[in-house]
Amino acid sequence: MNNNIVHERAVQFAQRLQSECGDDAGAQVDRAIALAWGSEPTDTERQHAIDFIERQQAEFLKSNRWIRMKRKLQQHPNQKNRR
Repeated sequence: MNNNIVHERAVQFAQRLQSECGDDAGAQVDRAIALAWGSEPTDTERQHAIDFIERQQAEFLKSNRWIRMKRKLQQHPNQKNRR
């Protein structure tokens, strides 16, 4: 599953969420679940997802990977809204 196609689609999905929701993790979670599952998250699902995002951001910040990833999302050649 970690091939280039899967990675490319994940980047595009993340870019779409960033474009539509900005940096609001709650809005990103709501939109991601709506797009992926066609439903709204439960309160528990939403909180688990937000907690996961916050843990990942903290880890990325420790190693400056978050800054590089954010730049990559902003500069990616397929940044245009592809739906």
